Amino acid sequence: MKHAKRTFGWVQDAYDIYKLKNVVSIFVPGSKENIRIQNNVNRFVANENLKNRFLNELQHENAIPYMDLKGLGPPKGYTRTNAPCSGIAQAAIPGQKKEYTSDWAADSFLRLALSIGFIEYDSDKDTCFLSPSGKKYVSHLENKKLLYIDLAYALMSYPPVSRILNLIDEKGLLTKFELGSELGFIGEAGFTSMSSELMIDALSISNQDQKNKIIQNSEGTSDKYVRTICGWLKKMKWVKQETKSFKNGEYVVPFSQSYKITLEGKRWKTISCGGSRHSKISKIVFFDMLATKALDRDVLRLRRYKILRQLYRGRASIVKIKEYLETEKITASLDTIKDDLQGLKRVGFNIIKSGEEYSLKDELIFKNVVDVEVVTCDEEVTLAALKEKLRSYLKSVDHKYLALIDLGFSGPRGNREYEFVTAELLTKELSFGGKRLGDSRKPDVCVYYNTNGLILDNKSYKAGFSLSMPQADEMKRYLEENKKRDPNLNANKWWEIFPDDVKQFNFGFVSGSFVGGFTSRLENISLSTGVRGAGISSASLLVLAEDLKSGSRQYSDCFELFDENDEIVMDF
Repeated sequence: MKHAKRTFGWVQDAYDIYKLKNVVSIFVPGSKENIRIQNNVNRFVANENLKNRFLNELQHENAIPYMDLKGLGPPKGYTRTNAPCSGIAQAAIPGQKKEYTSDWAADSFLRLALSIGFIEYDSDKDTCFLSPSGKKYVSHLENKKLLYIDLAYALMSYPPVSRILNLIDEKGLLTKFELGSELGFIGEAGFTSMSSELMIDALSISNQDQKNKIIQNSEGTSDKYVRTICGWLKKMKWVKQETKSFKNGEYVVPFSQSYKITLEGKRWKTISCGGSRHSKISKIVFFDMLATKALDRDVLRLRRYKILRQLYRGRASIVKIKEYLETEKITASLDTIKDDLQGLKRVGFNIIKSGEEYSLKDELIFKNVVDVEVVTCDEEVTLAALKEKLRSYLKSVDHKYLALIDLGFSGPRGNREYEFVTAELLTKELSFGGKRLGDSRKPDVCVYYNTNGLILDNKSYKAGFSLSMPQADEMKRYLEENKKRDPNLNANKWWEIFPDDVKQFNFGFVSGSFVGGFTSRLENISLSTGVRGAGISSASLLVLAEDLKSGSRQYSDCFELFDENDEIVMDF
């Protein structure tokens, strides 16, 4: 049977936890919110058929189609800001400038309600219905104390909440980026975080307007999850927000989005673990949350689900887990299983290592486990095999940089994260000077070592990068600006990133793969500018990084690779 393609288990943008009651109340005919929407349906919906369908769904305690809850999204000619209301959950949450919220925000609150167990999802029918805990929650709407307790138990059933509370409790005041760097699966698109060091460096040399843009726009996916979760925890008074300052040379850089646990947060963290007065709070596991944006996500979800199932039966070593996976026709190296176990712990599962064995200390409730014996496409299998091979090769380089594989194929929307992770690999993990520049009229990444400089552009394309003429012209412009260094050509003077003793330059493109007439365009750039360059895939960049960090290749020699006007292919 074909199931709806929805990914539940991770939530962005549903910041105000107390607005959740509006969405859950939809499912209870006669509740205050349910009646309010019925009485005002003419103000929300113009289409008569849609209006009648909504009224019928609100008047009966039945499952409601997901699209009728979320809404259809902006019609042609509209944006999310001015799109008409087309979902019941949209009508349940007032917007900032209109009586209803966007379909994106409505979807976020639905995901939250699902993630903490207040509503259930039928994947066969693509519908939602009220759970017993959701019904109990709505029955307590007039009792603030009981409402708080219901919400607290529900939140502690959500593994990432446990993860964030544990991190803050163990390490003290932490920024959004410090928390994001330790949330989610290692080396995977969907769980990226901006480096605190790169952020501090960028903020220390920016004016106030630039700082605001950097803070607002520079986030990895894990950082966004942290911002949302900490929004809930602030409302619950489990964490408090403070400013954490860092010194970068003579500059002091403050991060206002930093969090510290409260006594109430510690209390609920203790309650969730169980004891003499309280039973342990079971954790909800959506099959979908075991991978999100990774191109081989079906492979990853299945493998991690099976690992959790094995640990749920009892303690096991990595070797035993590998043997079990093989009986399930899943191939995984010991390094991959080790990374998965670490990732599951970073999601919020209480996995403990004792000697050579791992054990799971949580009670789990598995949800949305459909088509577990997934049929994967060739592309997924190829990428999974590539990451498997790289994971075994990367002995010196942190495996979190495997995210470059996914980001290289994520499409233009992933370019910003692709740039940041590339810059972090080269400047933080390795010993290159430089940074991510990006944004308007600047190369994406510039690095240098001794007298050699490298000007890089990241290009993420699902089907591979061919280097169009406009993109080639853009690189030519950067190379000419760097050669002439005339502020009249570019007032932002991005070339000042290079010290005066950097005299020899090359250019490069970083992408998931290269197609079409790529090499001929490299030659064209080189003929026009007198500067030679190359393309390097994410995989080859990781191999090069490993060779440099392990000492099998000299830093000074690596620039020669970018002198061939061709793709750099690193065998491993």
